[in-house]
Amino acid sequence: MHLTLHSHRLKTESPLASDSAKRGREDLHDYDRSFTYYAEANRIRQDYGQFDIAHEHEFAKEVKEMFNETSFTKQPDNEANGEEFIFIVGMPRCGSTLLAQILASLPNVVDSGETDLLRETTGRLTSGDIHQLDLQILTNTSDDRIIEAANQYRNAMNRLFGESERYVDKALPNIWLIGVIRMLFPKAKIIHCMRDPLDTCFSIFSNLFQGAAFNYAYDLQEIGEYYRIYLDMAEHWRKVLPAEIYHEVSYESLVAEQEQQSRRMLEFCNLEWNDACLKFYESKQTVQTSSLAQVRQPIYKNSIERWKRYEKHLQPLIDALGDAL
Repeated sequence: MHLTLHSHRLKTESPLASDSAKRGREDLHDYDRSFTYYAEANRIRQDYGQFDIAHEHEFAKEVKEMFNETSFTKQPDNEANGEEFIFIVGMPRCGSTLLAQILASLPNVVDSGETDLLRETTGRLTSGDIHQLDLQILTNTSDDRIIEAANQYRNAMNRLFGESERYVDKALPNIWLIGVIRMLFPKAKIIHCMRDPLDTCFSIFSNLFQGAAFNYAYDLQEIGEYYRIYLDMAEHWRKVLPAEIYHEVSYESLVAEQEQQSRRMLEFCNLEWNDACLKFYESKQTVQTSSLAQVRQPIYKNSIERWKRYEKHLQPLIDALGDAL
């Protein structure tokens, strides 16, 4: 079995059409014109790469077979077991930047953003190439190499972001590498950030993502098909990971119950509550995604059910999502 994960280019979100054009039309409630801009920009972008749904299905199947209920019964004897790391995973546009900013409001937490560090670490453990990770090699990797790789990741975090008690890594495609996280850092915390499927998928459609791994992002039907694969992957991790290291946060619940959900998240991460978490928008930490504007102001509800403004154009997406709705 040759199990490979194609490259994801991170920190790449940007407006798909010009911000003044697409947001101007949406602000004017001219949703038909706004959707026309989105659709044309996506049509142009599709010329740069094709989405292979069969490959994605096969990859997800093999990941689940490799990292199953019995995969983590024996962990290497590693004193540095990853208690200082928090990994936020999910789909693009799911609200992960908000979660990271809430956590980074604490003085002892650093948000490292969307880094390639875990991919680079996995590359050194497997194929040596971060663009084509052969995860199957991990089945024959010695404990010493796993501990060495974990220390390399840790040292890179310290070097790039300074000394801290806790680090947040919000590279969302790491949802495919949760098995690797579990091997390297058995006590790391993993937070799966979720958002309404239609809001998630339409927000992806209206933003630009670069890299072959995002070839699904430019067609409504393909976004829906990919979302179903992601949802199946998330359900797998929910079944095989213990509750003390895997936690799920709904974006909608966070917006509706900011303090309650924030307290639950901090408790899961073994972090003490600080009222600064309610003023995450005052954080001075750098944000490098298209969510910058949202996390520089208090929580608002404008993004919830945004898809309804475009509902008459979204039937291909609705059909592809099917019972995922």
